[in-house]
Amino acid sequence: MPRLQFLAGILCAAVLLAAGQTPVTPPAESPAADCGGNYTDSFGELLSPQWPQDYGNNASCVYRIIAQPGHSLSLSVNTFSTADIGDTLTVYDGANASSPVIGSYSGHMLGAGDVINSTGSQLYLSFSSDAVNGTGGFNITYRDSFHCEEVTIPLCQTLNYTSAIFPNNLNQNQVDAGLEISQYSPLVQLQCYRYLRQFLCYMYAPPCEGGESARLPCRRLCEAAKSGCGPLMERFGFQWPGNLDCSYLPSENSQTCLGHELLSAPVPSGHSTAEPVSAQPTPVAACPDPGSPDYGSRVGGDFGPGSTVQFSCDDGYTLHGNSSLTCADGSWDGPLPTCRAECGGSITNASTGVLLSPGYPDRYAGNLSCTWFLSAPDGMLLRLLFNNFSLEDGKDFLYVYDENRPGDQPERSLTGTTIPASWLSWTHNITLQLVTNTDTGMGGFSLLYESIPETFCRDPGPILNGVSTSIKVLYSAGQSVSYRCDAGYQLIGNATLTCLQGRQRIWDAAPPVCYAPCGGNLTSANGTIASPTPDPDNAVGRDCYWRVHVDDSFRVMVKFNSFELREIDAYLAIFDGGDLGAAPLANFSSTAPASADVYSTDSQVLVLFHHGPTNSYGNFSLTYIEAQKKHCPDPGTVENGRRYGDDFSIRSSVNYTCDDAYDLEGRETIICKPGNPPMWDYPKPRCVLVKECVDPGIPENGQRDSNDTSVGASVSYSCQQGYTLVGETTLTCRSRPGFRPRWDHQSPVCEEVPIQLCHDPAFLHYGTYTPKTHHYFVGSVVTFSCNSGYVLKGNKTLVCLLGDSRGAKPRWNNAYPTCEKAQVKTSSARSGSNAALGVSLFVVLALLGVGGVVAYKWRRKILELLQKSKTTNIPPSFDNPMYEVPANNTDDGPSIEQSAEA
Repeated sequence: MPRLQFLAGILCAAVLLAAGQTPVTPPAESPAADCGGNYTDSFGELLSPQWPQDYGNNASCVYRIIAQPGHSLSLSVNTFSTADIGDTLTVYDGANASSPVIGSYSGHMLGAGDVINSTGSQLYLSFSSDAVNGTGGFNITYRDSFHCEEVTIPLCQTLNYTSAIFPNNLNQNQVDAGLEISQYSPLVQLQCYRYLRQFLCYMYAPPCEGGESARLPCRRLCEAAKSGCGPLMERFGFQWPGNLDCSYLPSENSQTCLGHELLSAPVPSGHSTAEPVSAQPTPVAACPDPGSPDYGSRVGGDFGPGSTVQFSCDDGYTLHGNSSLTCADGSWDGPLPTCRAECGGSITNASTGVLLSPGYPDRYAGNLSCTWFLSAPDGMLLRLLFNNFSLEDGKDFLYVYDENRPGDQPERSLTGTTIPASWLSWTHNITLQLVTNTDTGMGGFSLLYESIPETFCRDPGPILNGVSTSIKVLYSAGQSVSYRCDAGYQLIGNATLTCLQGRQRIWDAAPPVCYAPCGGNLTSANGTIASPTPDPDNAVGRDCYWRVHVDDSFRVMVKFNSFELREIDAYLAIFDGGDLGAAPLANFSSTAPASADVYSTDSQVLVLFHHGPTNSYGNFSLTYIEAQKKHCPDPGTVENGRRYGDDFSIRSSVNYTCDDAYDLEGRETIICKPGNPPMWDYPKPRCVLVKECVDPGIPENGQRDSNDTSVGASVSYSCQQGYTLVGETTLTCRSRPGFRPRWDHQSPVCEEVPIQLCHDPAFLHYGTYTPKTHHYFVGSVVTFSCNSGYVLKGNKTLVCLLGDSRGAKPRWNNAYPTCEKAQVKTSSARSGSNAALGVSLFVVLALLGVGGVVAYKWRRKILELLQKSKTTNIPPSFDNPMYEVPANNTDDGPSIEQSAEA
């Protein structure tokens, strides 16, 4: 059963005690898990959509929790389980999604008992799920921070304490606690238990004793109250409230629970610790159940002849019809009344209540002009707390007026769907007016009003470009609020305000103003320069100069916190010195905003800000600090080397070299770069002893057998086929004390070997020649022969000779022979031919001897040239089988054996 409905039933039950009628318990309502919402209570639950069922797919929910200004909030996790990917709850430390993110949670990242705290008075939570696997959910409890307040609940103002701690033990603020405890007033008046008032106040408005939380009442005090008042409640169909369960309260102990002294006090004469009130039930009814009006309730369950039932409306609704019906002759003497939210009204002696838009919670109508007048007793003020608010934005308005405020303008003009913040009047009379256009309305509004004693000063509010120590809404006489300005601003007025004594509490002065000056001389080690406060008398524009001078052993660094110039002619310039004659360091404008830090070379800078006649030039904020020395540290020298340069100022450079036997490892030149402090762009190099020779290289068309260039190592070279090595075959790296190691010889080269060839012999008709090959080198011999029946005409053997002159191609020593058909001759002719044959053989043998000697000499020259390269892969290829070159010949030249053909 909702709390207020239960308490209303208790009130009605007590009223009907004298009539002996029995109330009927209204049916309990099941809470629904909404998708997000605005939460202004000091305690509550945040539930995932459709809780405790799965939250489903494509959810998008926003939860906004608003505590009293100056308070903080705490989230306590009861259950948390979502999909690991795609479904996320994000918590922001502020009023919207632009606030800092405390954390984003999914899966099982949060467990029962985990706590999340805010730094301010608002939290913003966003929950979203994707299109798949929307299972699980969360249940999170939120609560306001504990603080002390002056007791304003009438039932508790007669006790021996004047301030209470809230949220209370039931996690309620004082407004909610006052609403709930007031429903117990009839039971207190009936004195069903003599200390019921104390027990209830200890629960709902516990005394503020200086701790961070309230003590609970003693268990025996609760049990005594339940024993005395529980039977009375049960007679009227109600059970002892679950939030007053005695079993959760501490045992009797003066240090841990409240009311210990009451339990040990003597009982006055004529009283008992528990005095239940009895009532007799009504006989069985004869009329049908009349029902209950919407947004109202019925008291009475006896429907017999002559019985009467009572009707009442929920707060904010007005009863239309008879407030009671009597059963006569089996029927009720009138129709069931209705409860309506009225369009306007007048409430005098207002203490606590509810105002609703017409027809709430249904949509309000168009063309409305509803006015509510509220008047509290003298010495009281009225506070409005909004629970729901939904008006057509910009078309329908709720205006709030304060009687004694000057002018006809409303204090507040409310529209849209954002729940307004609470509002406190300046006097005890206020007026609310709802004005709607011709369109059909929206959901309307629900607000709670309450009267508060005018015995305090209200929060004077924040100041522009400054902060205050205000942590409360209301201040008692003598309490103070202090202010200070942001960096770069000067405070004009009183830095501290004090709440004065008197019938109407007021502050002793108006809040101060934070003013940013146009220029100044700044000599502190660090400080802030803010854009100057606009001058309303500025008609031509102005220039503002700030001269910054830090200790002479330092330089100045300027860092921008924010920069946004909107005026096209406005600019900010920084000079590298104390006047306009110094070199400019930077110039910023609306088209060239500030980005990087700026450093001076000396201990002074001049900051110039220029703007035109408009005062909407934008804003900027910069911080200056003392920077480190104006030059880089001495980089030092190198061992076994030299440094050139002794200027270490910013952007200067120094060079390094090494002695002959050493190599430089690192940068030869390093530069001093600006910074805080200035630093060299690279570390100092070092000189390393050289322990190897320079790479000797590899000759073109050649190769080497090793890459080892260390001292003592050797490398050997060879050439590719067709090339011969010129130079030393092997080089060795030799050390030289005081100098770099060096190879003992120069690197060799590979030169091409010239190859001399004669043309292939011409095709021999009716004959052949040997050998047949594609390569006929100088010195090669070719032998010709004819087919049977043919005779050879010409030289049978040809030798390939060098050309006659330099550059001439090789040639054969004679013309190619031919084969002709043989002729038959007589014997005399044969004898003559035999003589001729003898002469021919002599000539041929002579020619063969001469040709062989010539061929031998040219072939020897070629072999000597080829044997200069021991590793060449081109052998002295003589394909003619008539010649061989012995491998082990040691004479002056190779011997050639000629095999004569028979």
